[in-house]
Amino acid sequence: MIQEYTWNKLVPWFGNTILGIEGEISMNGRGSGDTTADYIQVLIMILISLLAALIWTILDRKRPSYNKLMKWGVIYVRYVLAYFMFVYGFVKVIKLQFSSPTLFRLLEPLGDFSPMGLAWTYMGYSDTYTFFAGACEVLAGLLLLFRRTQILGGLVAMGTMFNIFMMNMSYDIPVKLLSFHLFAFSVLIVCTDYKRLLNVFLLNKATEARKEEKLFKKARNNKIALGVKVLFVGYILFSLISSDIESMYQYGTKAPKPALYGIYDVEEFIINKDTLPPLMTDTIRWRKVVLNYEGSISIKKMDDSKRRYYGYRLSLDTTKHKMKLTSYRDSTDIIDLNYRKTDSINYVLNGIMSNSSGIDTLEIRMKRFDEKQFRLLSRGFNWINETPYNR
Repeated sequence: MIQEYTWNKLVPWFGNTILGIEGEISMNGRGSGDTTADYIQVLIMILISLLAALIWTILDRKRPSYNKLMKWGVIYVRYVLAYFMFVYGFVKVIKLQFSSPTLFRLLEPLGDFSPMGLAWTYMGYSDTYTFFAGACEVLAGLLLLFRRTQILGGLVAMGTMFNIFMMNMSYDIPVKLLSFHLFAFSVLIVCTDYKRLLNVFLLNKATEARKEEKLFKKARNNKIALGVKVLFVGYILFSLISSDIESMYQYGTKAPKPALYGIYDVEEFIINKDTLPPLMTDTIRWRKVVLNYEGSISIKKMDDSKRRYYGYRLSLDTTKHKMKLTSYRDSTDIIDLNYRKTDSINYVLNGIMSNSSGIDTLEIRMKRFDEKQFRLLSRGFNWINETPYNR
């Protein structure tokens, strides 16, 4: 808490006073790791590190080397890097980071995607590729836990993190700072054995096995360290995996879908006994109804130039066949409806809509849209392609 308080005071002051940045510098990134405050914080860390290194070098200039400090420093970096490999690896293996394309994404024109949204949809479409990407990170994390495989782990992490860093740079994903730091950590680990790697990969020279020294001179201390390591790593892995599995059933691929999940095309819209034709300029008539998440419903109107969807909080009673819609933007905008299913795909809604403009009666006929009509969902994978299917 003291550290957080210090940064919350230091970063805005440094940005406004030293760097001359005008306006408020927010410390709340709201999910972004590349805010103005983040870059200022990194700059401050660099300056503090350079100053500390200079003072340390002057005060301890007679010391010939820092082998012990280097050894423990590399161990620390290994475990920090392994932790992040596990964090980001398991959310891909368990498929939380990149969700499958939602109904909204499937309806949205490609040109309206943000670069990050395009990347998220691209990754989330394929369970196989998402699992593979996460497995590479988990593998790197496992290899980094052991001194004998730390170089291999560093190489796997280096390749994986460079790919992620380039993806963040190319698709405007706000994790550029963190991914670059993790890539730099992996490079540092690999560079601890750069001579042997140069001999093997570039100079075509024979190389000897690296001598693995024990952490401590006493065998008892090494056994204690091993026990602490097993408990610590086991706790981290158990916490991450159990938390991700729980999240998977709450909002991931195993989360329950709403009772009326799907996309519905509004075929008839009657308000106050007046049937509205499907004119693209109409600002009242509904065009589509989308139920993607539990407790939420979205309405797309004919005129979607101002807003793509109107979101409502949904209270659904499947026993009485009633639904209540309350606008997220205006709590006085309420729609009370009764619904009945006329066949497997057709529904009729009846009720009233009340808002600041008054009360209106509604009668709506809508038809369930088959998501398999989306080529992205119907095409699938094919071992044999006589011609490229690039649409």
